[in-house]
Amino acid sequence: MEQFKTWTNLKSKLNYKSENEKKEIAMKAKLTNAIVKKRKDNNIDIEELADLARVEANKITQMEENKYVPSFDFLMKLVVALEMEVVIK
Repeated sequence: MEQFKTWTNLKSKLNYKSENEKKEIAMKAKLTNAIVKKRKDNNIDIEELADLARVEANKITQMEENKYVPSFDFLMKLVVALEMEVVIK
């Protein structure tokens, strides 16, 4: 799948190459929203989460401002740092 820097950029090019690509994008968006909610619900600031996940704080900020479309690898680092559980059905 082509890498997009922002959700806006991604949405502007939503001419899906496959149904799988559509599902992948939806999963990333859903996971991103869950991560943001968990961080805020637990009053964890972005710097603290970045330290826990060993990622750049500015990438989390950009993700939350819809200016960066994260990879699954990046999202999973945040999931682990937040001690979230991902359920696969």
